[in-house]
Amino acid sequence: MNLQEQAYVELGRKLITLCENNELFNGKDEESLQLWNAAVTAGNKFTSFGTTWSNFKSPSEDLSPIERKAVLKYLAKDLDSKV
Repeated sequence: MNLQEQAYVELGRKLITLCENNELFNGKDEESLQLWNAAVTAGNKFTSFGTTWSNFKSPSEDLSPIERKAVLKYLAKDLDSKV
């Protein structure tokens, strides 16, 4: 597994774990519920990156608009917490 694949898999694991622990998009409003679901779906795509059964090639090509939004919100939040 190369570094890019490792980074995608790790990102996918983080997204899924945070959602399962109710730490990401944990609101009760419709947008939070949609973003939570999109984050889990994106996480599943990331964790299968580079496997023989995955059709996932890149985030810009293979994530839906709502999945991209969820990932970008997570990344922005994660970066803000490290400043």
